[in-house]
Amino acid sequence: MCALCEEAFAEEAAAIGLEVNWDKTKVQVLGTHQPDTETLDVYGQQVAVVDEFVYLDALTHSSVLSCYDIHRRSSLTRSAMQKSDNCIWKSRLSLGTKLKLYKICILPIMLYGSECWALSKTDARKIDALDQWCLRRIRWWYQRISRIYAGTTVFSTAK
Repeated sequence: MCALCEEAFAEEAAAIGLEVNWDKTKVQVLGTHQPDTETLDVYGQQVAVVDEFVYLDALTHSSVLSCYDIHRRSSLTRSAMQKSDNCIWKSRLSLGTKLKLYKICILPIMLYGSECWALSKTDARKIDALDQWCLRRIRWWYQRISRIYAGTTVFSTAK
């Protein structure tokens, strides 16, 4: 069935003067029906069958669940937060400026493509937990610096 679609695709492309690069072509079957083979034979070319595919920076998994893309976005967001630790979150910028930078630079990384997600309660909790992790990280550095400049440190106040 998939091979027929690929052949029809190649014929339509040829009709307008385009040629399909079979080395770059992949097939993904969505839903519960998965093919038994890892490759398909189309016009004598081997085309790989994949479980997940990233297109326009959004991960599509063959199970059509959103949790895979949410997990990927969470990893990208955590990485962005950690990479900007020294230059933004640990800097002397005001808390308001840091929160604006968070909303402008970090939230779009997490929420890109979110309008297409079918959220479960677990997914919503994971997104909320990541948001709270980011905000605690920003706030913790702000509070720590404020204490140091006030003349007390975290260790001197603890008994």
